[in-house]
Amino acid sequence: MINNGTLTGLFPEEEISVPRQVRFWLFLILVIPSIYCSCVLLFQLFVNKKLQSQLSNHIIICLLILGLIIELIDIPLHLSFLELGIVWPSTPTLCIVWWFVDTGIYNGSVIIMAWGSIHRYLLIFHDRLFLIAKKLVMIFPPCLNSYDYTSPVCGEFPCYFDVPLLSIWDTVINSIVPTAITTIFSIIVLARVYIQKRRLNRANLWRRQRKMTIQLLSICILFLVANVPFNFVTFAHICG
Repeated sequence: MINNGTLTGLFPEEEISVPRQVRFWLFLILVIPSIYCSCVLLFQLFVNKKLQSQLSNHIIICLLILGLIIELIDIPLHLSFLELGIVWPSTPTLCIVWWFVDTGIYNGSVIIMAWGSIHRYLLIFHDRLFLIAKKLVMIFPPCLNSYDYTSPVCGEFPCYFDVPLLSIWDTVINSIVPTAITTIFSIIVLARVYIQKRRLNRANLWRRQRKMTIQLLSICILFLVANVPFNFVTFAHICG
């Protein structure tokens, strides 16, 4: 529910019902191959000049870097909390860093994915055009944070959630809208590729587009599977 224009009560204060020990081993088992794969892919993309120069790989590089930051900072902090039962070291600095990575970096990847879905459409159907992100604006509201060292991510409730406009803006603009953009443009790309293939019947053009389409849409599908349910529930709460 939304109280006084904020998202207070929207996110559950209690932990999920899965035991901490189970979550610990799930995180640990999944993060090790994930870090390895991210490093290998980034190494290949940076070493191979041909791959590095392809515009379609720039979004992938950005997402891999952001994902690696989450894997190296966010997940180890979760593992530490699940093992010790508290946030350690219990300092505001650690909580701010954890919030920034868990929320800021993740939302950044969501926005880049939305930008990438538009970029992908232009690369496939208007390959002479490209988009450039010119500015990144960060706002630090004048408020005092409170930290819960006995909860994951120090409670993960930054003080700006109590500011009416900022709480709605952060949820809608930084999460729901980018997810919607990614969904819409992914559907548009699929539909247009299918229509173009049937209308033009040009095998060479289809083979070139198919590789790029499958590569980028597979990333979007994984992203949407994880984000659409959460954003749907969040949007339903906002609408009352």
